[in-house]
Amino acid sequence: LSLVNDILDLAKLESDKVDLNSIEFDLKEALIGIIELQKFIASSKGLYLKLNTDADIIKVMADKPKLLQVMNNLISNSVKFTKTGGVQINVWSKYSGDDNNGNITIEVKDTGIGIPDELLPHLFEKFGKHQRRGTNDEKGTGLGMPIVKRFIELHGGEIDVISKINEGTTVTLSLPIAIPESTLSELQTV
Repeated sequence: LSLVNDILDLAKLESDKVDLNSIEFDLKEALIGIIELQKFIASSKGLYLKLNTDADIIKVMADKPKLLQVMNNLISNSVKFTKTGGVQINVWSKYSGDDNNGNITIEVKDTGIGIPDELLPHLFEKFGKHQRRGTNDEKGTGLGMPIVKRFIELHGGEIDVISKINEGTTVTLSLPIAIPESTLSELQTV
C-alpha cells in the first residue's frame, strides 16, 4: 500500500497536478504526533527521539498533510538507518516582523550509519539504483526522498543533506511559512 501511495504521489507531483492547501495548525503538536508514530520502531531498536522547538512556534499556515508526510519520511529514514543513539528534530522560526510571513527551519539529525559521498548526488532520484537497506534490513520504496524534495520545492522551500559515514545524517528543510493572525498578535505582545 505504501508503494502504491508513493507512486501516486510522485505521479501527481511530476504532472504538476498537486496544489497546496494551506491550513492553520500547531506545528509542534503535529510533530509530536509523527514522533509518537515512530516511537515504537525507535524504542524496539533502543533509539531516542527528541524534539526541540523554539518558543515562537505556535501555529503556522501550511499544507499540513504534505508537511507531515515529509516529516514522517525523514524521521522514519533516520530511524531506519540508525543502530545506536537516536534522532533529534530541531525546529526554529524566523518572523519578519512587518507582515505575516516567516521562515521555518526543520532539522532532522541522526546518529546513524550515514550516507556515502558517492550516493549523496543520487539521494533524490526515484527508485535509486543505489538504494540501501536499513540497519535491521528494512527496505523502502525508493520514492520517499524524491517525494520529500518535490513537496518542499512545491512549498517554495529548500532541502539540504549533510552526512558522514558512521556518524550520522542531518537533513535541513527551510520553508517559507505564513503565520496566522492569532500567532502574530502573540508574537507582537512578547
